[in-house]
Amino acid sequence: MKRKSRRGVYNGVKGTEVFTRQLLSKKRSTIEWCLTKAVVESLEDRCFLSGSTVYVDQSATGNQSGMDWADAFTHLQSALAAAAADSPSASNFVAIEVAEGTYVPGTEATDTFQLVGNTSIKGGYAPGGSAMPNPSECPTILSGGGFNSTVLTSGPTASGASLNGLTISGSSGVNAFGGGLLVSYGNVTVNDCTFSDNTALCGGGIYIDANSSATITNCAFRTVNPAFIRPIQSPATS
Repeated sequence: MKRKSRRGVYNGVKGTEVFTRQLLSKKRSTIEWCLTKAVVESLEDRCFLSGSTVYVDQSATGNQSGMDWADAFTHLQSALAAAAADSPSASNFVAIEVAEGTYVPGTEATDTFQLVGNTSIKGGYAPGGSAMPNPSECPTILSGGGFNSTVLTSGPTASGASLNGLTISGSSGVNAFGGGLLVSYGNVTVNDCTFSDNTALCGGGIYIDANSSATITNCAFRTVNPAFIRPIQSPATS
């Protein structure tokens, strides 16, 4: 039995979690691992050991490990923190599947969902889980709640992130860029998403900063000043 401990900050809470991996069985040459966990200091958020898919369902009543639909995280922020802790890469891509419901980044104006590189957020799954998403029947809404300035942010470590089948709404960034999504670094892929009722100083739906990029397909924008792409500035000459 091997023990591995991590110390980190999740949503502003410090703590250490000790993870114990137990080898259970071999099936079709695939090693199945069971993760048991002892929390040394109390943490609201759970850390997920890499495995390709993390589940989020606000109606879940299990242990909130994010390992399956029954034990799904109930907050998207917890799933993003777990994914980030495992340092996803192109060869270790993480998918976060989110069930129908409304998910808010937090209660402060500056709270936002920070995208994680090489990690996708997929919405449209039925409460309790479903094999395939259906965003029109089971909308997953990422909302600013009327008080968050920016719902989603792509920062320095978010390159390769993607959004699929989500409704992004309710930002109130009257003094901020990018009400629904702010792409300030890297490249982000956005597919089959709806941006509605977002407010920002510039780019109510999406703001794409210079030297950043976004691939946007099959998306709907139902907001004033829906998108803005900041041009790359030429170097100053004297």
